[in-house]
Amino acid sequence: MRVLFVSFHREGVETLNFLKKNDRVELAGCLSLADSSSMNKSGTYNYKTLCEELSVKYFECNHINDQETKALIKKLEPDILMVLGWGQILDQETLDIPTIGVIGAHASLLPKYRGSAPINWALINGLDETGNTLMWLDSGVDSGKIIDQKSFEINQYDSCETLYLKVAKSNKEMVESNLADILKNGRIGKAQKHDDSDLLPRRRPEDGKVNFNTNSQVLYDFIRALTKPYPGAYFVFNNQKFIVWKASFSPNTDLKAIMEKKFRVGDIIEHIYSFAEELCGIRVKLEDGSIVFHEVELEGEIFKGESLHKKFPKGVNING
Repeated sequence: MRVLFVSFHREGVETLNFLKKNDRVELAGCLSLADSSSMNKSGTYNYKTLCEELSVKYFECNHINDQETKALIKKLEPDILMVLGWGQILDQETLDIPTIGVIGAHASLLPKYRGSAPINWALINGLDETGNTLMWLDSGVDSGKIIDQKSFEINQYDSCETLYLKVAKSNKEMVESNLADILKNGRIGKAQKHDDSDLLPRRRPEDGKVNFNTNSQVLYDFIRALTKPYPGAYFVFNNQKFIVWKASFSPNTDLKAIMEKKFRVGDIIEHIYSFAEELCGIRVKLEDGSIVFHEVELEGEIFKGESLHKKFPKGVNING
């Protein structure tokens, strides 16, 4: 089976390594995004270097539906396009090029959480479980025939980064466990049942502003949903945009005595000290409880440890 692998995201790396080692697969090459098209995308990976290491032919494009890209794909004559970690929707002409079909993945248990940013939304919405779906791509939005699914839990230690590591692992596992069946029977799987109410909205950068008028669990979920490799949650202080990269909270900490001092929402309640810089923090009053910021960034400058304490003295309010 001749496969053209398509990805710019690190979630596809394990699968490409597996395909290269599989003697029943002939890799036509790897197609990735040119730097000019991927520079503003999250989770990008240098597939050019990886392909050099694996001795896999490497190709670049600005958009997979460009006529020159379609011409390239036709020339490579793939049986399957395997698209794992790609933000562009393939048009029907592109979908029709491979002789068997186009395999993709969506980081949810379809038909739940179809649409944009499913991992981010799963965290923001406080889910305790999500998963990944391997499927045949069609002209709809995450609506194709399901090949396989893997579920995994979301616990308090997870962030969008750790969940995408689980997605990457499950991509490889599902391709590996279903490859023989696909080789033998082609477009295996089952059709989905869904409607447009399942479709997630696209997230925009301005959607990342912190709301201090909430509780500690909700804000913690919001911050970890948007941390690296995404652009990050942010707050505005002294007309400057600070990105929050690391945070923590304690759901059982009794701060009643501190709260009785009548702090306002957004006030820096206290400084957290440690000889380990990464454990230092600033505790911020929320409408219900508090949250601790351990690392924030302003225009490329990182504040943590002592520099974080100096930048945000106790008593100042950051609810701008």
